Amino acid sequence: MRRKRAVDRVISEILEVKRKYPIGYIRFSDDVFVLQADDWLDEFRIKFKKQVGLPFYCIVSASTITDDMVKSLKEAGCRSACMSIESGIEHIRKNVLKRFMSDEKIIKAFDLFNKHGINLYTNSMIGIPGTTIEDEFKTLDFAIRCRAKYSGFSIITPYPGTDFYEHVKNQN
Repeated sequence: MRRKRAVDRVISEILEVKRKYPIGYIRFSDDVFVLQADDWLDEFRIKFKKQVGLPFYCIVSASTITDDMVKSLKEAGCRSACMSIESGIEHIRKNVLKRFMSDEKIIKAFDLFNKHGINLYTNSMIGIPGTTIEDEFKTLDFAIRCRAKYSGFSIITPYPGTDFYEHVKNQN
């Protein structure tokens, strides 16, 4: 179950920090800042722009991006966001990483952010079991196609206690 923090509470905390420190940019480091264009996002857009008025960064998921969502983020002050690609190989995302996003969905989401002038950063992983060096280059090519302002690549780490860890362990 996903819980949303009250918009007024989020803004009051930011205003408190703003009173104490000279800040010029906000970074929301929530796993996924917003999942849909809904009443919460509409309230946030209006109040954040009026009361805080600073540019911000957030993390989003390509699986939920819509044009209305990106427009609202832009109007609120979003100037940059991070959206993971993870792998440029669709069947690796689906079957190994359990990320059920098509290439088309990811590309469309990136295109919407680019259309609205929000800088996108992306994360991808290399060394995923079952991939080849050619697959790693396909991931790089996919990131280039998405036109992110920055593409980060890290070596995948299977953490104990996760389904992925069990998958890797079973693959030796």
